Amino acid sequence: MIIDMHTHVGEKQFVSASLKSLENEMEKSKVSYSVCFVLGDEVEKNSLILAKECGEKIIPFFRFDPKKISLDELKDSLKFFKGIKLHPRLEDFDPLDSKYSEIFKIIEESKLPVLIHTRKENNPYTDPDRLLELAKLYPYIVFIFGHFANDLKSVIDVIKELPNIYLETSIVSSPKIIELAVRKCGSEKILFGSDYPMSDQELEVQKVLRADISDEDKENILYRNAMRLIGIK
Repeated sequence: MIIDMHTHVGEKQFVSASLKSLENEMEKSKVSYSVCFVLGDEVEKNSLILAKECGEKIIPFFRFDPKKISLDELKDSLKFFKGIKLHPRLEDFDPLDSKYSEIFKIIEESKLPVLIHTRKENNPYTDPDRLLELAKLYPYIVFIFGHFANDLKSVIDVIKELPNIYLETSIVSSPKIIELAVRKCGSEKILFGSDYPMSDQELEVQKVLRADISDEDKENILYRNAMRLIGIK
């Protein structure tokens, strides 16, 4: 089994993907389930459409703009999803700003995992080192650091000591980086993701399969950890 924790449908700049194209990609790459969130504008509206239209192999996460959504809207929407996607750069918000504390309290009460975009960019809101403070501020929320926390040694070194943080492998990882992370923080803290359609599922799967780690480690990364977090039996 393979569970992809990071896929998209919608349109953004030079890429686009539909539910059908994602399903075709999954069949080609032998991916059993894909966690999915929307690209483009009107993310709240389109997330709800995704939740209604996706099949059982597509697991919808709610993407929203914390600057625009009301607390009641958030509470009502979360019941349709298995998790949450936050993108501080594209939605242009600082997760550590105290004005969003009520939003994070609702997320905490929902017990849903949060996949958050993390990269070293020209934007402090996505800085993985800084987002460690977010995970410490809300220790009862599971945070999945997208794009392997930019392969930062400073983050990988402390993940083992922070039970509510996981790494997701898309784009930034390589077999060697995965090997290093398994040695540092254990395979139980790593989740497979492809970032489809920005990358190719089959290519991203090969990064895990070609890593010099045990079969048990590969199984943890490719599906066991995800099964536990999002309740797939």
